[in-house]
Amino acid sequence: MKNTNKIINVRWIEWIVEFYQEREELGEKVQHITYKEDEDKTERFSFHSGKLTLTPFTSNISTFSTISTGEFEGEEVEVRKTYVFDEDKADFVVSHRHISF
Repeated sequence: MKNTNKIINVRWIEWIVEFYQEREELGEKVQHITYKEDEDKTERFSFHSGKLTLTPFTSNISTFSTISTGEFEGEEVEVRKTYVFDEDKADFVVSHRHISF
């Protein structure tokens, strides 16, 4: 059986934890991150109960999704956002929003 494990560069672990904490300070919990390892391959990483599963990771994030809660007309609402990287703005912008009651 072929070993398909990949090596994780430890410096990216610190970076992804900081990224997760920054989004949390904005009131959003990161649900998943998608990055491009190369043009033909996309990997996805998810947070479950505050734990991150990493195999492998690079800094080439292409999208990520968040979830936050708020209040609208006295009811709690859940807002899910998908962000994509906009090369013109050199930043992530919201590409999709979903609001549920």
